[in-house]
Amino acid sequence: MRWLKADLEKYVEAKEYVDTVVIPIQSFQLAKDGQLVKDTFAGEVLAIYANEIEKELSGRIMLMPTYTYNKSSNIEQEIVR
Repeated sequence: MRWLKADLEKYVEAKEYVDTVVIPIQSFQLAKDGQLVKDTFAGEVLAIYANEIEKELSGRIMLMPTYTYNKSSNIEQEIVR
C-alpha cells in the first residue's frame, strides 16, 4: 500500500494484515552541482526499489513518503527527528 487516499482507505479496513512500514531515506545537498546530479539519480533508484518492494508485498507493507535530509545536517538530530 502506498501513501495514497485509496490505499489508506484500504489500510484502515485491513491494518491488522500490514506488518511492515517502509520509509525510503534520501540525502541531498544543493551546494555541489555534481553531487546534486548523483543524489537525484540515487533518489530515482530508491523510488524504483521501493515501488518494486511495495508491488511484491502489496497488502502486507505500507510504503511511506520519502524522508529527505540535508547532508550537512547533524545526523544525531536527524535520527531524533
